Parts: sequence; C-alpha cells; structure tokens
Amino acid sequence: MPNGFDAATDGGRVENAGNILFSHTTGAGSNRAIFVYARNTNGGSPSSVLYGGVTASLIGSMDNGAEHRHHMFVLANPATGANNVIVGYAAQQGFIDAAALTYTGVDQTTQVNANNPNSTSASTSYSPSVVTGADNSWVVACIGNSTGQASAGGGTVLRFSNANGNAWGDNNSDVPTSGTVASVVATRPANANWSGVTAAVSPAIAAVAGNDLTLLGVG
Repeated sequence: MPNGFDAATDGGRVENAGNILFSHTTGAGSNRAIFVYARNTNGGSPSSVLYGGVTASLIGSMDNGAEHRHHMFVLANPATGANNVIVGYAAQQGFIDAAALTYTGVDQTTQVNANNPNSTSASTSYSPSVVTGADNSWVVACIGNSTGQASAGGGTVLRFSNANGNAWGDNNSDVPTSGTVASVVATRPANANWSGVTAAVSPAIAAVAGNDLTLLGVG
C-alpha cells in the first residue's frame, strides 16, 4: 500500500514558554501516522510530545547551535478528527515552534526505516538526504533555516513553510528500491544556515486474501 499525504497544521510559535499546544485534524485513511516537528532555542529535547493524549516517539534531533534544535517525532494510528498536539519541555524556552502532519499507508510497526539529522551552512539551497531502508518508502524532512520562508526545490512538495524559517517537505512519491539515496530540496533567495531531520517512511503492506499469493508475486 503506497504512502499518501493527509493533512498539515502549522502550530506557529510561542515565546518564553515551556510548551506549545495546537489542534490538528487527522483524516480517516488507513494505516495512519502523525509526524510532529518541534524547534526550540535553549537546548535539550522535548520531554513529551502528545497527540490526543497519546505519546509520540522521537525519530531524531539536530542541534545546529545558533540555528536552534530541530526534532522529528512520530505516532502510529493516531485518532481521527480534531485533537490537540502538545509539545512540552522540562525548562522554559525562548521560543518553541511546532507543526503536525499526517500520512496514510504507513507501516504500523516500523513507521520510519531510516533517518538522518543534518545541516548546511551559508547556502541558498538545502538537499537533506537519507538512504531508504525499505522498498517504496517516501522521504520526509523537517526543515529549519535562519532567514525566512523557504520554497520547494525540484522533486519536492513543501506541506507548509512559514516566515519563521520552518518547513516540512516530502518527495510525494514512492522510492522503489531500498538502499536508494533520496532527498528533498528547499531553497531561499539568499544564503541561509539550514538544519533538520530527514526520514524514510515505511509503506504498509497490503493484506493477502485467503491463500492467494499472486499479490506477492508467488505462483
């Protein structure tokens, strides 16, 4: 079953706070997963990330010093409809940015088969990559930069991009073969410092009815 995009919510920014809360609406598609992107100023990772009261798991973090810390979380089988996202920290942050995105067709046991925290300095473009760990993976990335709103580069769809320099991109298609180096691309009109986390999202495998193995190429 191929991956597919469902919905995105830019949760905005709060300043001088220990948490951020916003609502995200998840559709009713099958094999759902929600990804949460968090960015903070004062070091450290979120102490908890919840959607509908259920805890999401950390995929990876990137600390780029002055460009802050970037974190990607995931939760399988999130509740449908409108539910609150809460990103909390043990200590107050100068600011917290956050966003949530839902996808369908995602493996419910291993949502992400590879990830790569990464950064690039003084560049008008950012092409974070990851080596896929499963056939037909999608590639997604949380993207932060130091100067402002990013635009999508070739082969990339930005599901949101804001003036605070935060964005989320994916390749909007399956990468057929495991072991492929795949990337998303974001650009700015002037040089920026970039950082984020890139991940390969595992596809759900369609169930085989009865003893029919032809769907798996057997017989």
